[in-house]
Amino acid sequence: MDSSVVIYKFEGEVPNEAIIGSKNIPSNFSTMKQFFNNVNVKPNGGHAWFQVWLGHDESCDNILTNIKHWSASSNTSMYRKRLQQKYTAKDYWLLWSTERMDTEALHDEVSTLLRKHSKKEFVFSFNFSYVRKATINKSNNESKWNRALVIEVKREEKDQIYSVLGRIFSTAINIKILGTKLRMIPMLNNELPSHTKMKISHLIAKQEQFLSTLIVKPCLYINEIDYNNTSLDTTMRDIIMNLESLRTFNLKGESMKIFQNVDYSSWHASYVVTYPKHLEKEAEDYISQLPAYLHYIYGNEVLHMLSADGVAKARSSKWDSENLCATSNLDLELGAVATESSDKGWLPSLQLEVVEFDTENIEWQAELHKRATDADSVSTFASKSEVVLEQNEENNKTENENSDLDRTTPIKTSKKSTKSNNHKNPSNMISPSQKDDTMSPTINNGHKTRESNDHDGMKTPRINASDLGASL
Repeated sequence: MDSSVVIYKFEGEVPNEAIIGSKNIPSNFSTMKQFFNNVNVKPNGGHAWFQVWLGHDESCDNILTNIKHWSASSNTSMYRKRLQQKYTAKDYWLLWSTERMDTEALHDEVSTLLRKHSKKEFVFSFNFSYVRKATINKSNNESKWNRALVIEVKREEKDQIYSVLGRIFSTAINIKILGTKLRMIPMLNNELPSHTKMKISHLIAKQEQFLSTLIVKPCLYINEIDYNNTSLDTTMRDIIMNLESLRTFNLKGESMKIFQNVDYSSWHASYVVTYPKHLEKEAEDYISQLPAYLHYIYGNEVLHMLSADGVAKARSSKWDSENLCATSNLDLELGAVATESSDKGWLPSLQLEVVEFDTENIEWQAELHKRATDADSVSTFASKSEVVLEQNEENNKTENENSDLDRTTPIKTSKKSTKSNNHKNPSNMISPSQKDDTMSPTINNGHKTRESNDHDGMKTPRINASDLGASL
């Protein structure tokens, strides 16, 4: 045991009783539980979970970092409670919350709003955690948990703080937190009436649907999203959260807000935006053209709110308000090339609105080329010796049939077979002239198709060697 570590009596109001060494750990189980809260005996072995009130001269972050390798080797785990309180309550969660939301920024904004309703400093935290469902479908291996931001508060103050938070996240006040409308929903419990449980279950299902439709993508052009630009009287977070669709509309013919949230992601090492699947195309257009669009709307002042890449992008392209897109020097050059291509009058005209290129087919062709030229995939083609054997068997069969009709008539061996017998290909690759002979004579709409035989799993189409580019 680290000599700098002390374990205080968990129930104590003040840290006046402590274990200062491993030799001081009580052997009496009831006394031990006073220091290791909620610990249980495991007669058959296994992990024993408990809470401790730990004293150390290092910060929690340093302690967790220092014992990381020791924990892994000794099959133990140590966690720090997000809310540093002995007893807490997790009775509510936030509808329309996502994992990408910055919980610290959320806490700061909610704390500012709480000061308007009460002078007291409340202790609470937000943690993206689990929300229990009412019923599950076991036949589909459905999980009994959903996920959302859970509000954890100090147990002794839970009624008071949940009451104040209920006003902030209420539909009556309709305040946007981090640019989005979040709603506080109670956890399911047995004290609620059946009709209330049904409404909560419905909203839990909505949260699950909501999360399943979201897409997260990095945005490298923005910086310091909560910095308030006094000249524009807004933040980059508010600007992005208020962006509306330009080409997609709801059933009422109205534009829709595109982004659900924007926050920094340590995983991506950049800011990320979250948006629903059905607005993916417009969201990606906004992300790729964001500097030019914001420069057009807000002028040079917005450049102070963009990253270095964003500023460079804004200066190198302009927003076309008629076509609703950003145009750069590259776009102008491509347009000039397209105009120049009109000299090729024999080419059929294309309608850009309806032309869509099948990129999946291009990728499939690239994969086909890779598989056909790969050493492993060569074995999927019939070998040279097999071709010769099949041809010889056919020639023998023909000789026997003809000998029954006229035994004096000589049978000529075809040049094709002779050539195949005399030519040896060390690569085991069939030549284009032998392709038809090695294919199965199965007829499909008047065309021959190749049977897979022992290579059904590969499904490699037979192609000409000339289609593969350089010869093997």
